[in-house]
Amino acid sequence: MWIFLKPPKVERVIKVGKERQAEAIRMGLEDKHGFEGDGEAIHINGAGGECAFAEAMGVEWAGHVNTFKKGGDVLHYQIRTRSRHWYDLIVREDDDPEAIFVHVTGELPEYFVAGWIRGRDARLGEWRRAYAGREEAWFVPKNGLFSLSILTGYTPKVIERKVPKPPDLQEWVARYGGYWKIDWVAWDEAIAQWREAMRHV
Repeated sequence: MWIFLKPPKVERVIKVGKERQAEAIRMGLEDKHGFEGDGEAIHINGAGGECAFAEAMGVEWAGHVNTFKKGGDVLHYQIRTRSRHWYDLIVREDDDPEAIFVHVTGELPEYFVAGWIRGRDARLGEWRRAYAGREEAWFVPKNGLFSLSILTGYTPKVIERKVPKPPDLQEWVARYGGYWKIDWVAWDEAIAQWREAMRHV
């Protein structure tokens, strides 16, 4: 599912990402798993992936700071964001095997929510490898992920429900002739109508 974040959300994502980086520095937390790069950029893009997934699920993004693996990133889900669409989902040795990891790819303001997998299901020998001299991890390809539609109907209570189709931003982009030409007031109204319909599912 493609998600295009609107300018106000992009601004909030950048703010949260910078706050997370500043908090990590204040707490003296070192980069993990052999990472050597721009920590602030990673935090910003991670926040963007979380925001995109929240929008895909039709929930508000909390944008927490200073949680550092405590609880879920969005609801009870762990969001893993990577900057390139061809990159795999990474699950590491210290990740909770019972947690659900969601693979999001892209950079602000455009993301793709590719799918999800439970931690224990990601731990296949064929997916375990190491890149660029960093420690081994499980790299789950997109064809190993479960569909987002299954995730939204994950509990028995909602498996048989009919889920109203949310507004498709790609259709709106085509209709208006570009992302920045969209009538965002109309978009917000369409989202509000969809959320109201979801309340009765």
